[in-house]
Amino acid sequence: MSLQATDCHTGDTLAEIQAQVASMDDILKNLSQIAVKFRTKAGESLATIEKLKAPTQSGTTASLEAWQAYNKGWGLLLAANFAGSIPLLKHATEVDPNFAMAYATLGRAYNDLGQPGLASEQMTKAYELRDRAS
Repeated sequence: MSLQATDCHTGDTLAEIQAQVASMDDILKNLSQIAVKFRTKAGESLATIEKLKAPTQSGTTASLEAWQAYNKGWGLLLAANFAGSIPLLKHATEVDPNFAMAYATLGRAYNDLGQPGLASEQMTKAYELRDRAS
């Protein structure tokens, strides 16, 4: 996996780092460590990195599959395709039953569809998992 920062005006690479992970599922597990190395290489101060660093899983999921489903569902929700977002968000919660933000977003989708009972169930589950969200 690699991270690269590019100057939007010139196209020049400002910083780049590459790392190998054992499997696709290890990407999110290792992203925080790689991001710290990248931020250091990009010139960010160690004090700022320490102050602002948070483990990737603090507000997300360790599952790449769940994260991808969540992102696709979130995109559909933002595009006002509430019904289309639900299967993807449900899939994210099935893959990772502790994915608080997926439950919260699923609750929002149900609410936007005028289904307050289902919305409340999902929001309650998200609240129960609040320690897993940043």
